[in-house]
Amino acid sequence: MAKPPSTTQRSLPLQAILTLLFVAIIVVTAGGLVLYSHERLSRIAKVEARENFDRISATIARGIGGAIGSAQIFLETAALSLDTDMPPEQLAPLFARLLRQVERINPAVTGLTFGRGDGRFYAVFDLSRGVPEEVAAIAKDKAAFAVRIGLQTGPGAGEGADEHWQVLDGDLKTLGTTPITITDYDPRLRPWYQDAMRLGGLVLTSPYQFRPLPVMGVTLAQRLDDSPGDVISIDVELDDLDRQLAELRESPEMELFVFDDRGNLIAHPDAARLHMEIEPGAPEAMTPIALLNDPEIAALYSSYQKNPGSGDRVVTIAGRPYLTRFQIVKGPVRGLTTAMAAPYDLILGPADRLQTRLLLVGMAAILVGAVIVLLVSGRVTRPLRDLQADVARIMKFDFEEPPLRRSNIGEIVELNGAVTAMRTALRQFSRYVPGQLVHNILAHRVQPELGGKRQTLTLLFSDVVGFTTLAENLDPETLTQVASRYFSELGAALVESGGTIDKYIGDAVMAFWNAPTSQPDHVRLACLGALEAAERVKKLNEAFQAEGSPVMLTRFGLHTGEVVVGTIGSVDRINYTALGHVVNLASRIEGLNKRYGTTILVSDAVRQGAGEDFLFRFVDSVVPVGATEPIALYELMGLAEKLPDARERAALWSEACARYYARDWDGVLERLDKMQARWPEDRLAQLYRDRTDRHRREPPPADWTGVERAKTK
Repeated sequence: MAKPPSTTQRSLPLQAILTLLFVAIIVVTAGGLVLYSHERLSRIAKVEARENFDRISATIARGIGGAIGSAQIFLETAALSLDTDMPPEQLAPLFARLLRQVERINPAVTGLTFGRGDGRFYAVFDLSRGVPEEVAAIAKDKAAFAVRIGLQTGPGAGEGADEHWQVLDGDLKTLGTTPITITDYDPRLRPWYQDAMRLGGLVLTSPYQFRPLPVMGVTLAQRLDDSPGDVISIDVELDDLDRQLAELRESPEMELFVFDDRGNLIAHPDAARLHMEIEPGAPEAMTPIALLNDPEIAALYSSYQKNPGSGDRVVTIAGRPYLTRFQIVKGPVRGLTTAMAAPYDLILGPADRLQTRLLLVGMAAILVGAVIVLLVSGRVTRPLRDLQADVARIMKFDFEEPPLRRSNIGEIVELNGAVTAMRTALRQFSRYVPGQLVHNILAHRVQPELGGKRQTLTLLFSDVVGFTTLAENLDPETLTQVASRYFSELGAALVESGGTIDKYIGDAVMAFWNAPTSQPDHVRLACLGALEAAERVKKLNEAFQAEGSPVMLTRFGLHTGEVVVGTIGSVDRINYTALGHVVNLASRIEGLNKRYGTTILVSDAVRQGAGEDFLFRFVDSVVPVGATEPIALYELMGLAEKLPDARERAALWSEACARYYARDWDGVLERLDKMQARWPEDRLAQLYRDRTDRHRREPPPADWTGVERAKTK
């Protein structure tokens, strides 16, 4: 069958066209205004966001610069005025006094350290920032400062020094002193000392974690020109940046943090929590960004690593776009970068909300106008849609008559009459041709062509037992009525299982599966169709018997294989059918039911292709009339799940057959006796008993294989 080239053009319903025209006018007019307004507002919002980033960057730079600047002035002054030859017991209070003075000017200062060229050192810490472990035992409520004093050094730098701690109160009076211990701390090995000695003048370190206080910051150091080898340093904490960032962050959805060029987190509105998540027991450790379990920070830092440097960019985090700025912090502390990010939808929120309101107004106008257009156009297009639905149902083989429709439009009245005529013609046509074939012609516009193709089908033949005698004893009217009811039930069962009824041959029916529509499980469907047909015929015969009408016992034969299927005939009369040896063999198999007393007889090919849902039992190996090779025949007993007791019968029968082909005649009779005792109506068992008795009397030749040859159809 050939499919003609499609001439169908894309089209829209008339009612839809009228509605779309109206909607298009509203959309073009209102949509342009909405888009223009949104674009202008979005541009203003982005400019405001960038100005906000500029303000944040400047504030952070001023904060860091201010803390460093005041500390720098103090350090330069102290370097000029400090008397380094004072005794240690006087230097300790002096350093505490200096620390208190500088803290009044700059609260970010946490400690002072004085390192000498011979390894001696003096360091003072503000205990309000934390209490070192070394003085925890003696630091009481009044303790304000802790002074660390290195008294002497070992043979070389970092090889050991004697140190002790002195705790002072707010009036710089000594509260206690720790015993002398050995320490490997040596100021000469610290970066601030080495940079000051190498570069001279004022030096500034990169951010690091102070010890022994759990505070992060930078150290300013100044070499004393009057005392070669002596360096004074001041520690400035940066932890106050966390508070500043928290104040600068306008929304919890905004991301804001500072990091250094080594990938450490320097400041964040929630820095303490982030640090505790990765180093809960190490307050003195830095916080590497790579170890943080924060997708926003990780995504922003990854973007910076791929493209270092300042500037605005868009970064997508978890599918959400962010407007992002990386800004190098200007000032004395080098290597710091501020990362700022705000969700695009947060920045464009006002513009989006205005756009949404405008769109809602526009949609409301469109909706109201569309409803009016639909109501007006519906009165014209509704009859056309009804007719279209009628044609669609006809294409699906639904020939139910619709309710009577009236219209004042002449063209619609004529079209309704044409559809009614088409419904009647197709209803009658489908009774002469396989329904699936007609459906393909209608649904897919297939044009029948003479010829066929090779295809594997499963074929079924059915036949009524003693139909010739039945026809002779009934008048034509009664026979027609009974036969019509019979073929209606039988045909419905086969069609519902997916079968195509090829033809009715008197009382016989020929049907096949897997054509004209492909069915991968056609063997299984054919077995289901045969079982359902047998069941329906059984119930129909019970009704016939109750009515006093003759019953129509039916036998079925199934075979599967390759045939030629297609349209056969002449140019003016064609028939869709299947031809080939497999078709003839299926017919012969049906006829062999009479020989074995079975109802549904199938070939071994059907048994193998049907699947595990069915219960079969071997019948015989026979050469049908017209064939040259033997085939194995099986009885389709039913669905396995519905025949729990039949398994025992089939198993006992299998044992009997195995004994039969092994020439164990006594073993065959023993098992057949058991079967006939329980199932005396089993004609197949009686047939094999007769064969076995004959073989006992007249043993078969040595080359006997058990194959039988049918002599009649």
